Amino acid sequence: MRQFFSFILPCIKVLAVAVIGVTFFLQKISAAVVINEFLPAPPSGNPEWVEFYNTDASSEDLSTYYFDDDTNFDSDSGSSGKIVLSGLLSSSATCYIELSTYLNNDGDTPTIFKLDGSVIDSYQYASSSADKSYARVPDGGSWQINQVSTKSSSRCSDLAPSPTPTLTPTPKPQNTTTPTSTSIPTKTPPPTASKIPTPMLTLTKQPTRNPIDTPDETPEATPVVLGESVGSDSSSLSAITPNNSWKPLVISILLLATGLAILAGFYAWKIAREKNLSENTDT
Repeated sequence: MRQFFSFILPCIKVLAVAVIGVTFFLQKISAAVVINEFLPAPPSGNPEWVEFYNTDASSEDLSTYYFDDDTNFDSDSGSSGKIVLSGLLSSSATCYIELSTYLNNDGDTPTIFKLDGSVIDSYQYASSSADKSYARVPDGGSWQINQVSTKSSSRCSDLAPSPTPTLTPTPKPQNTTTPTSTSIPTKTPPPTASKIPTPMLTLTKQPTRNPIDTPDETPEATPVVLGESVGSDSSSLSAITPNNSWKPLVISILLLATGLAILAGFYAWKIAREKNLSENTDT
């Protein structure tokens, strides 16, 4: 049993490190907006700032992101509070926010989160130089230190979506009636009186009409479906978007379980093989 644990424990450590790495990779693989550059030690009188870059092919709504100076989403104890970003960042574009005195000169971890608390991008530094930035070179590339700062020309809050224009109908021209000429009345001669004959009344027997039976209209029965209300519009159920934040954890657990099963099988085979060799030697 001691040999089993001396063999299996190092393997478990290796698998645990691999699972943690895979989980971290899966959490970051869907990042669209990344931290692109930040200046923790600006010249005296100037504010700190951090720049963001959109790696996606479509515009990204920054209001779905938080920015913080550490990776602990649930607590801001001992650190600056989270900042809700704003603006609509176009594809392959950059923008910045000013931070006043937010980042520590002797080290910090600028981080951006999604609203559910998942880490999208972060970078840890241990020191800073005056008026030197940490930057991805080129935009969205690998990190470089002690760079001449190249802050974006666009402030994130100024990139708000443009309001949707309201269509105003064009008034249609109305037809204008043309006045007609007024005719001048002519003098009409007075009518000549004539003898009007007295009409003779002739009585005619009218045929008696037979009454026609009119069929009574029978109202059609409206079918009623059980469980369905009649006369009201059924409201549509809004689709619930599943939260995919559990997928990295499930994948990690499956990898760890698979690795342990392989190691256990290998160890059982090894013990059986040594036992057979021992029996053959005794024979």
